[in-house]
Amino acid sequence: MKKLLSIFLVLILSFSLLCFISCDDKEEYDLELDTPAVAVTKAIDKTKELDCYHASVACNIAMQISVMGQPVSVDIPITMDIKATNTSTESPKLYIEYEMSAFGQAVSSQIYNDSIYTYTFSNGEGTKKANDESAKSYFDSLDELLAQLPSDLFDGLSFEAVEKGYKLSISIPNDMISSEIDASIEQAFEGIAEDLAVSNMIVDITINDDGFIVQLDAGFDMALTIQEMDVTAHASFCATFDSLGSTVTITPPTGYQDFTEV
Repeated sequence: MKKLLSIFLVLILSFSLLCFISCDDKEEYDLELDTPAVAVTKAIDKTKELDCYHASVACNIAMQISVMGQPVSVDIPITMDIKATNTSTESPKLYIEYEMSAFGQAVSSQIYNDSIYTYTFSNGEGTKKANDESAKSYFDSLDELLAQLPSDLFDGLSFEAVEKGYKLSISIPNDMISSEIDASIEQAFEGIAEDLAVSNMIVDITINDDGFIVQLDAGFDMALTIQEMDVTAHASFCATFDSLGSTVTITPPTGYQDFTEV
């Protein structure tokens, strides 16, 4: 079960990268004149160059697991509080507090990344792991995928006025998911999961009046086999962003420099 939850967490954390993908060119922002594709590109460009951000994330994974031929259903709620600084530099820092509950048990963890090591404190134990090139290229590939969505994906779409600004709902074609996202995840979890497939992915992007992305909602279905168990799931995700451009303070876990290296 721990390996299975790790796969879902990587997928969910990957979505949290969606809003930080290009450069603050201070372009004129006009939702009425821009096409949806141009408006989203400008918002991505403008948001990524922010030096810091704070995000509150709420997720839920509704799983169906086949155990000895019998279906087992379980909901797994996850909350994350994400702080990032120096994001426009080559040495960003990231701090995540996440809580997850499953099968009547709650798990909380702290994750701190100083661009050199990832430090994790969970269940009273602290560990650290050097950031390797494979991890960087995996997240870079997600950035590239999301930054290069084909323009025809936006054909026929229009913004909906909402409380926080304007929302655009984008359906990601299953063939695009299969060729890009599945390949990245299968590489990251080679030897853990088999027959992995992600489908029916929908991303809602909300842009405020200043042209920043302030909310990201996403959902997707997933099917895989792990340790001879057939698993299907629907994951839903909502991230709201605040402190855009304001000072964000990160406090690493106590004693993180002395954590055991793994």
